[in-house]
Amino acid sequence: MRGKNEPGLCERSWGYEVRAVESGLVLVDRKLWGVGYGAAAHAGSGGILAVGTFVALGASPGADAAAEVPIHLGLGAILLAAGGLFYRVYRHRRDRPESELAGTLVVDTEDGALKDKAGLVLARLEDVRVFARADFAWTRGVAEVVCLRWPGGRRVVFRSTSRTRIASVVAALADAGL
Repeated sequence: MRGKNEPGLCERSWGYEVRAVESGLVLVDRKLWGVGYGAAAHAGSGGILAVGTFVALGASPGADAAAEVPIHLGLGAILLAAGGLFYRVYRHRRDRPESELAGTLVVDTEDGALKDKAGLVLARLEDVRVFARADFAWTRGVAEVVCLRWPGGRRVVFRSTSRTRIASVVAALADAGL
């Protein structure tokens, strides 16, 4: 993972990156949000289950509590292992070079077009609409997303809990002609 002071980097959050290049902007999606969410949920649940088992065992010593300890510890271990696997995927995606990523969009101000990584024109810039909204699907409104919509397509290009970062990305897109 490159540093925050990388040249051309406008904003970075949760696997989304906005980079300024000579011909416009590059919008990178490393697809980290889902696997990061899975890693945190599984590891957190497994840790709570394992710790809770010992707390319950200490609070009520006896045959009833001791009989369920292997089941709860086993489930906790499985959830912790699943969280570890999710984290490995997360690290792999985070550290991949930008040239290997499939979800990259390019806002080409010289050609006046929104393109994919391969250079295929998805839409003219005048047909692309930018909007920011609360992300109720994943975060129940805690985070906000910046989306691009064009005839025949729509893509989330940035997600963050920081309103300042969201405003910065919307301003960068506006400066690029969107």
